[in-house]
Amino acid sequence: TFKDSGVELFHNNSKKFETTAYGTNTTGTAVNDGMVVAGISTLSDDIQIPDNKVVNFGNSNDLQLYHTGTHGYIKNKTGNLYLMSTNTEYGIEVHANGAVKLNHDDSNKFETTAYGVNVTGTTRTNNFIASGITTTYQITALGNIRAEAQVQIFSTNPTIVLSDTNSENDFNIKNNNGVFTVQDSDSSIDRFKINSSGQATITGDLDISRHLDVDGHTDLDNVSIAGVVTATTIKG
Repeated sequence: TFKDSGVELFHNNSKKFETTAYGTNTTGTAVNDGMVVAGISTLSDDIQIPDNKVVNFGNSNDLQLYHTGTHGYIKNKTGNLYLMSTNTEYGIEVHANGAVKLNHDDSNKFETTAYGVNVTGTTRTNNFIASGITTTYQITALGNIRAEAQVQIFSTNPTIVLSDTNSENDFNIKNNNGVFTVQDSDSSIDRFKINSSGQATITGDLDISRHLDVDGHTDLDNVSIAGVVTATTIKG
C-alpha cells in the first residue's frame, strides 16, 4: 500500500492486481461469476467467451451474441437490428417481423417483402432463373435468362429488345396495340406483324425453301417462281 497512490496485490511475489487513478489493473486472468461495468473498460488482449455463453446488451438482455460451438448467433429481441457503415449511414437493416434491407451509400437497393424481393436500380447477373413471379420495369440480360414457368410482361407497349453485340441489326419483339410485331429497331421498320384475326403482314422479301400451302385467296403483285407450281386456278 502506497500513500496517496495505489494498492497492489501479489501472488507468489508476482503482482496480479493494483488500483490506479482510473480504476484497477489486473495482470493475468480474472474469473468472475458476474461483472457490472459502469464506465469504460480498456482491453489489451482477446476476450474469450466459451461456447453457449451469452454476451447480453440492454437492460432486458435485448441484444445477445453467442456461439454454440457450431454456429454463431446475433439475437435482437427488441426493435430492429442495424449494421451501420458510418455514424449516420445504414448498411444492413433487419426489421422485426418484416423486411431485411441492403443499402448502398445509405440508399436502399434490395429489400425482402412478403411476396419475394424488391430491387431498386439495376441488377446485373450472369444467369437469371425465375421459378415464380418476377416484376420489373426493365431487364438487361448479359447472360442467360431461364424461366421455369411463364414470362409475363405488363406494359402499354410491352417490348423485348434483342441487341446484337457484333454491331449487326437489332430487333424488337413487341405487342403494339394488340398487334404482335417484329421490328428492325435500326430502321424502325416493322418487318413482321400479325393481328388477333390472324392477318399477317411481311415487309421485305419472303424466302421459302420448302412448301407454301395457301388456303384461300392470295394477292401477289410480283411473283418469281423457279420451281413447279400446282394450282387449280391462276388468274393473270
